[in-house]
Amino acid sequence: MTATVLRTQSRVSIHNCDVGEHTLCAAQVGLAGSTVLGRNVVMGGQSGTAGHLKIGDFATIAGKSGVTKSLEGGKTYAGFPAIEHKLWLRLQAKIAGLLKRQ
Repeated sequence: MTATVLRTQSRVSIHNCDVGEHTLCAAQVGLAGSTVLGRNVVMGGQSGTAGHLKIGDFATIAGKSGVTKSLEGGKTYAGFPAIEHKLWLRLQAKIAGLLKRQ
C-alpha cells in the first residue's frame, strides 16, 4: 500500500476547501465545504470545521474540537465551539470545582 504524498506548495481541493502549505491534519479531521486553512495549521484528531470559514496561518486546533466560526492565526484553540485553549482550560477547571462542591 502506498501513502499519499503532498509536495511543498501543494494544494488539496475537497468540497472546494483550500488547505495551505505545510498544514497537518491528523486522523478523522473533517472539513466542511469552502473552508480555508492557512499555512502551517495543525488540526488534531477528530476535529472538524463548519463550512465557509477561514482558519489563519499557524493556528492549532486541539483534538475533538469543533470550529464554528473563522479563527485568527497564531493561536491554539480547543473545545466545542472552539475557543482559545487557555480559556477552555480555565472553564474546565471551574466546572470541575463546581462538581466537587455538590
